[in-house]
Amino acid sequence: MQMFQSSLSRNIGIASLITMGAYMVACGSANSASSEKTSQSISTAPNATTAPHSENKAASDDSEIELIGLMIKNQRFSQKLLLAINGKNAKLAEFYLHELEESAEELLKVKEHDGLPIGTTAQKILIPAIEQLDKSIDSKNWVSAKDDYIMLIDSCNRCHSALEYEFIKITATADPLLFNQEF
Repeated sequence: MQMFQSSLSRNIGIASLITMGAYMVACGSANSASSEKTSQSISTAPNATTAPHSENKAASDDSEIELIGLMIKNQRFSQKLLLAINGKNAKLAEFYLHELEESAEELLKVKEHDGLPIGTTAQKILIPAIEQLDKSIDSKNWVSAKDDYIMLIDSCNRCHSALEYEFIKITATADPLLFNQEF
């Protein structure tokens, strides 16, 4: 049993390092030239030579926003949010929901990507789901919170579909060792 626990701890550590490394590369935190080459950016104005979904930054009100970085944070925070809901940990659930709200605020600043309205689509689909989940967590109604969490994940997938990213399908995975995405 102790050997299994040691192996499990090592695997958890490896998975955490891989996730952190992927996040650093996606957000441009790595200082290598190869990370710059592998980083994608979303164009502020599509052109005939740019393939759809080929870039990583989007036009926003203030400055360019790295959508991939926001999406990685959203995915990780949403998974931790489910774990907090399952644990009936109101403070932790509120923390991760707050992080998702801040990320959503950044998303709302994105005017468009490849001619598609990111901010207005998120406003219509994502924000109502976040607000509903917030009410359930505030009232510590854990049954409703789980249902509203599923609706939040559904809103992510509906937003992806509306913006031609239907191939990115997020799931409600409560296993901390697994990614909450369908591959």
